[in-house]
Amino acid sequence: MRKAIALGGQSGSAELRDWARRELQGYAPEDELPEYRKIVAPLTLDGMTIHGIIKGQQISSMNLPDFAQDRITDEIELRMGIGQIEKLAPVQGADHVKLQPQGAADLAAFMNQTGAVKGHIERIYWSVAPVALAGVVDHVRTMLTVLVAEIRATAPTGAATPPAEVATNAIHFAVTGTRNKINFTAPQGTVVTSHPQAGEDDSPKPWLRIAGAVLVGLVTIAAGVFALMQVQGWKFK
Repeated sequence: MRKAIALGGQSGSAELRDWARRELQGYAPEDELPEYRKIVAPLTLDGMTIHGIIKGQQISSMNLPDFAQDRITDEIELRMGIGQIEKLAPVQGADHVKLQPQGAADLAAFMNQTGAVKGHIERIYWSVAPVALAGVVDHVRTMLTVLVAEIRATAPTGAATPPAEVATNAIHFAVTGTRNKINFTAPQGTVVTSHPQAGEDDSPKPWLRIAGAVLVGLVTIAAGVFALMQVQGWKFK
C-alpha cells in the first residue's frame, strides 16, 4: 500500500494517493467510508445475573437506551488501517473477534446505574466472524490487482509514469467499477484515446514495477498470517 502512495505521488493523482493513505492509516470520522468497509455482526454483551455468568449474549439495539439505538446497530464501520484489520483474527482467536463500539464502556456503566438490565453488564461488543474481516482484506487486495491491470491497459505506450488522469481513472474503476474514456494530446496535437490494445508492448515500466510490488507485499503478508494460523492450529469457522 505504501508503494501505491508513491505511485499516486509520481503520477500526480491525489485521489490514488489519498485512497492508499486512508487504507493504510485508517479513515477519519469525517472521511466518507467505502461500502466494502461496512460489515454486519451481532451486538452482544458479557455480564452476570443472580443466575450466573453471561457470555456473548446477543442483544438488539432496541435493548439499548434511546440515545444509543441509532448510533449502535449491527452495522460496523471498519475505519482502522487495513493492517490492523488483517491482524485482528489471529490476535483474538478463530471463533470470533470482539470489537467494541465507541463509548461502549460508558454505555455499560450508564445501563448498570439506571438498572436497564437485571444484572450487571461487564462489556458490550460486536461478535465478528474472522471470515468477514478476511473478506475486507481480500477485497482491497483484489482492487489493487484491478488497479494495476487498468493502469497497464490505459496508459500511453512508452510512458515512464502513468499520467494523473490514468491513475485517477484506474482507482475509480477499481473502487466503483465505472470506467471513463481518457484522451491524450500527442506532441503534434493529435488526440489519442486510451484503451486496451492487442499486441501492446508488454515490457515492464517503472510504475508497473511499483504497482506489482504492492501486490507482492500483500501476498507475502497474507501468506505469513496463514502460515502462523496453521502452526497455531487456528481455523476459521
